[in-house]
Parts: sequence; structure tokens; C-alpha cells
Amino acid sequence: MKANFAKRGGFLSLVCAAAVMTASAASAQEASIKPTLGTLGFGLEGGYKFNESFGVTGSINGFGFHPSGTYQGTTYDGNAKLFGLGATFDYYVNGSNFRLSAGARWADPSADLTFTKYDPSLGTNRSVLVKLSPEYEFQPYLGVGYGAKVNEKVSIDFALGAYYMGTPQLDEYWDGPVYQSLQNNIDNFRDKISDYKFYPVAQIGVSYRF
Repeated sequence: MKANFAKRGGFLSLVCAAAVMTASAASAQEASIKPTLGTLGFGLEGGYKFNESFGVTGSINGFGFHPSGTYQGTTYDGNAKLFGLGATFDYYVNGSNFRLSAGARWADPSADLTFTKYDPSLGTNRSVLVKLSPEYEFQPYLGVGYGAKVNEKVSIDFALGAYYMGTPQLDEYWDGPVYQSLQNNIDNFRDKISDYKFYPVAQIGVSYRF
């Protein structure tokens, strides 16, 4: 399965590269390049319009952060990152600036969290390392977008949609015997995140047409 994901990731990499290279070589009416920012992190997109109605877009996005806080009396702290390569086919409704997009991405997200809770029987804190990952690395996408023209070359672009990533996977790594009270918190956390099967997309960007 990992080999299939690698092949798909390689395919998306080629699509993204082709879209960006096309953006530098195509005619003024057909190509664009766009830095973006949003729920996917910082990104760069290259687009190519075949005509007024149809086009393709390749994208690369990523970000990292350090989540920390308290969950049901248990403290947690860790690191998380998201990296993705995506491609979409775009339909511009009636040749307008409003578009419908369908495609997919290869995603490489990860989150390592250390959950800690006091164990009164031992008089010390107990910890467990939790690793989070999506069920699927290859994730289909549906969304909409709109480009508001600033002038003939520049527009402000908005995109909304969602990737289907499946049920989040949670793996535990204990240094010693399982602390049942902490295990109960982890089980509750697993149940809570199991409903989050879609990753929301809300991106804004500045598009430059060549």
C-alpha cells in the first residue's frame, strides 16, 4: 500500500511541476501562478486554462505547529506538520470567474503528542506518546473558488472545499505498564476525533496571469 501511495504521490508531483512550468511558457490568457495562505498552510499553485470553461491547477502546501493544552484533566504537548501535493480539474461556470474543482492530493501529515497525567498510586506523572495520522494519504477533493479581478494581470482568489482523509488513526506508545486512567482519556480522545473524516479547505491567494 505504501508503494501505491508513493506512485500516486509521484504522479501528483509531476502534475504540479507541469502546471507550474506551463505557467511560465503558456500564452498570457492561459497561465497563472498563485501564492496562497489558509487551512492548508502556505502554498504555491500553478494553473493552466485550456479555454474559458476548463483548466487544471497543481499545488504544493505545508505548515507546522506545536499543539499543547489540557484534555479531560490530562495535559498534552507535541509537534504537528502537514505537507501536500495536489491537482484539480477546474470548470469555470459559464466562462465566469466562479469555478467548480475536483481532484486529489497526496498528503504527508503527522502529529506526535505526549499525554501526561498524575498517577497517585505511584506519586508521579505518567506519560504516553500518541501518533496521529489520516487513514488515507491519497485524498479526493471537491471545492469551489472565485477570482476577483484587480486588473488584467492580478486577481484575488478564494477557494473553499474539503479533502476526504478517512478516519483519523491513533497509535499509542507506552514506556511502561498502561495507566488505566490515562488510557481511558486516550480512548475518549480517539472516539472524539473519529468523526473528523474531512479536512476543510479555506485558502486565499493572489493570482498573477502571464
